[in-house]
Amino acid sequence: MISIEHVSLRYGKKEVIRDLDLTIESGSTHGLVGLNGSGKTTLIKGLCGLKSLASGKIQFNNR
Repeated sequence: MISIEHVSLRYGKKEVIRDLDLTIESGSTHGLVGLNGSGKTTLIKGLCGLKSLASGKIQFNNR
C-alpha cells in the first residue's frame, strides 16, 4: 500500500504539486496521466526519494 498525505513539491518558489492525497491499495493497478508539466515526473521523483517534499508524508506498506 502507498499512502500519500498532504504532499506538496516545489521547484524553487514554484509549487508544482499542492496538497495531494492519494491511497493505492496493495494489488491494485493505477495509471498516472496528465498534460505536459502537470507534475507526473515530479511525483514519481518524490515517491522514489529523488526530490524532497515541501510538506506532507508518503508511507509504503503501512498496514
